[in-house]
Amino acid sequence: MKPLASALDKLQGEKKSYLGYVAPTILSIRLLLLNSTNRVYCKPLSLCIIQNLEKRFGYLFNLSSSNCSKSKAFIIASISHPKFKMNWVPIRYKSLCRKLFVSECNTLSAVINSCPNSGSSSEENDESDDDEFYNNLLENSFSKNFVNDKSNESECSTDRRSTNLAGIQSSSFLN
Repeated sequence: MKPLASALDKLQGEKKSYLGYVAPTILSIRLLLLNSTNRVYCKPLSLCIIQNLEKRFGYLFNLSSSNCSKSKAFIIASISHPKFKMNWVPIRYKSLCRKLFVSECNTLSAVINSCPNSGSSSEENDESDDDEFYNNLLENSFSKNFVNDKSNESECSTDRRSTNLAGIQSSSFLN
């Protein structure tokens, strides 16, 4: 019962109480209890604990796409935790988890890029105010349209670049 007690201590502690610890800890408990076959008197209790873990956390043991909605938060949190990354994921689910993580990074990157910068510095705000102020000086409507087309073009290319960058950064993090 030592694996269960130490896992509970880890999850209830003050320093390691992150969602990223839950899935690897539960998988580790299961493996340690399965491997403790030399226990004579506690074997029925170990098997009962394993059955109940599989019943309660079945979506963590079977990471298939049908269980993805329940296990997504656990997968993302554990993969993004520097201690675990992809080390805890069973081999048959590595590609699924990698795709899920990269997809989530791309989604987050798109959301961040679509939101206005709330935490921008005063220099950036001054610069954008200057741009608005000096754009009013353009007299020629052709020049206005040209400037607007260029800014839309640059916004689209920035979105594509940031999505690609998020994918590259997430892939390099996993390695």
